[in-house]
Amino acid sequence: MKGRGSLGLVLWLTLLVVISNSASLMINSNLNSDSSVNNSSENDTLEIKVHRPGDSFEDDQEYIWSPNDLVENRVMQISVFADGIFGIDEIDLLNVKGYYNGEITDVLSFEINSTDYEANFTDNGVILTILYTYNTDIWGGNYSLIVNLDLIDGSKMSGSLEKLLFNEYDFQISTDNSSEFIYVCGCESKEITITMLNTGDSDNGFFVNFTIIERSSKEISIDEGENDFETTEIEVFGGESIDLNLILIPTEEFEEGRKLSIQPLYVEIYYENDEGELVYIHQEYYTISISPIEQIVSPLVSVTSSQFNYAENFYGNSQNLDEIETIFTLGRAWFNSTYEVVNSGYYSSNLTLLTNSNVIDLRIIYDNMNLTLSQFNQMNPQIGQNGQFSFEIYLNYDVTIIDFMLELSVVFDKYQMTNTSFKLSDSPLESKQIISILDNKISFEQNDQTKTFETIIETSSLSSLNYFENEWKLFCTSSNNIDIEIVDLFASCDDEGVSLPVDVDATYKLDISVSSWGLNNIESFEIGLLHNPSGISSSISQILTVSLELAETSDNDDQNDDTQNNNSQDNNTDNSSDNTNNTIDPIDDNNQTNLEIDVDNDGVLDTSDNCLDTKPGEAVDEFGCTILEQDANDELQDNGNDQQEAEATSSKSEENNILLYVVLGLVIAAIVGGVLVIRSRKSSPQNNVMQSTSNDPIMPLPAIPMPTLEPVVLQQWTDGNGYSWRQMSDQSIMWWNGSEWIPYGKN
Repeated sequence: MKGRGSLGLVLWLTLLVVISNSASLMINSNLNSDSSVNNSSENDTLEIKVHRPGDSFEDDQEYIWSPNDLVENRVMQISVFADGIFGIDEIDLLNVKGYYNGEITDVLSFEINSTDYEANFTDNGVILTILYTYNTDIWGGNYSLIVNLDLIDGSKMSGSLEKLLFNEYDFQISTDNSSEFIYVCGCESKEITITMLNTGDSDNGFFVNFTIIERSSKEISIDEGENDFETTEIEVFGGESIDLNLILIPTEEFEEGRKLSIQPLYVEIYYENDEGELVYIHQEYYTISISPIEQIVSPLVSVTSSQFNYAENFYGNSQNLDEIETIFTLGRAWFNSTYEVVNSGYYSSNLTLLTNSNVIDLRIIYDNMNLTLSQFNQMNPQIGQNGQFSFEIYLNYDVTIIDFMLELSVVFDKYQMTNTSFKLSDSPLESKQIISILDNKISFEQNDQTKTFETIIETSSLSSLNYFENEWKLFCTSSNNIDIEIVDLFASCDDEGVSLPVDVDATYKLDISVSSWGLNNIESFEIGLLHNPSGISSSISQILTVSLELAETSDNDDQNDDTQNNNSQDNNTDNSSDNTNNTIDPIDDNNQTNLEIDVDNDGVLDTSDNCLDTKPGEAVDEFGCTILEQDANDELQDNGNDQQEAEATSSKSEENNILLYVVLGLVIAAIVGGVLVIRSRKSSPQNNVMQSTSNDPIMPLPAIPMPTLEPVVLQQWTDGNGYSWRQMSDQSIMWWNGSEWIPYGKN
């Protein structure tokens, strides 16, 4: 056995004494400097703690460590609390020194200088945390930590931690199985490896002595496998290990499905001290936990969909389709979920997916690949013993089908199958009325009146749905001139909505007022419930429309009449003022006579112009009308010419008719006058006979005046400047000055 002999120890200590005499002042100076906590104020003292990674500052500390432990067990979490530090920019450097506490003096074993630390601020200061993995050559014994925190302003905070211990002798026994249990099938034996590791000081060794217990359990018998050693007593130094291979053989009494514990090994670990005595550090049976598993099993499938509040486990074909509850996709026409498939059987199995649903668009998302069902099955993925396989499905479905059914089967080798089935629907409100009002028409008698109506909410019937979050908002949508208040909730009803109590049926009173009425004194608004689940949006809602009407009253009519009269008077006054101010001759040309006027400047005098509003620059014919451009389509050209000729003919016909009426009037007037003259002449002899006794001379009849004929309007138009014109039958031109028609040339 390798150890420290008495003579070697004396020589070693003597050498240390000689060296320490020359270096003691320097070491003590360093320790005094590092331990300045004794000479500093309370606010300058650091609090030091050591934990396993992940522990909090207040957890129990880990004081005992093993030099040659597994690497994951050699990570120390060192935490430092600095009182009064509230900014990371106040800190310059964190220094940690680990000292081996020797019998004569302390020796620096490791040192850490770090600016890369995790900072967690509290009400009183900051906790700085670093992770340190020590080396396997660290000495076994007692240690202390000295910590200095250098600040930006040049000051320093210090602290220390005692009690750290690195074991000189320590060990670890484990199996090659990573889980808590060793899985055994009654179909065959199971070989395992037990490893015994010396985790103590590298310079120290111990002996391992083991005994195999062949019949530790009636269910399992033990046999030794192939090993590299011939004796059961083996010396192992720090950092070294031995592997012991054992074979677990199920007996006839082995029962699948029942867990058990066995003790196949008795282990003794000991070393010899300086006095030659054996010191035992372990004398115990080694216990193994056994979990029997079947040779071939159906897949264990877990399906979750956080978006739609769904989680369910499936195994085999035990699912009753009539008992499947509907998953509501919240107004969406698609569904996605995550599949976790576990192989709890002894042997590895290949995975296949099958569906008997009439699904057009089913996608499998695996390893960042978007696959069809056929493409996924071609991959032929394999799941090992107690292995797990994950993938996602994405499905577009027909929302018009009530309770759309999706059936997807997960199949292992040898046709071991688990069926997963879902009923899908976009909303639970197909046949449910969860909001109602007694009357959707509200009448107002006055403009400023406030009316109260009741809304009935009935959502408790949805609380029994497992995959539907029964959360709702009451909202109103209206124009700005409508104000709605929810009396019972002391809140306004608007498009933002007000959250309602869960699973409670209630009747809410709402006050409504209208600040101004629209056309025909009619307004309307919408009131409804909006689904309001947590963590996901939903488009499920139920909406009612309410009509508002202001009843007509005599006061309103009188007021409207007064308003209209005032407006009429104002308009007349404005028009009169405009007419007075606008009596300006639009054409001021004394050298141009009425017969020489060409208003539209097209080269045709107005007396012969049938189109007095021709645009400047357009080509015109002899009647003053625009000549239409020839189009490539002859039919369109002919139609345009025909239309132009028809318009000209119509205009001339109207002018000729007016002249005809004037002539006929003159003829009739002449005939009437002639008849009157003839009658007067025939009555003259009679008058002479009857008045023969009269000596008065016969006076001639006065001339009968002919009736004066007013000129009639032959044509009226408005020019580009907004002035209105008339051409009269007496060839004069009239224009409108805003209040009356006057001859051109007069103001």
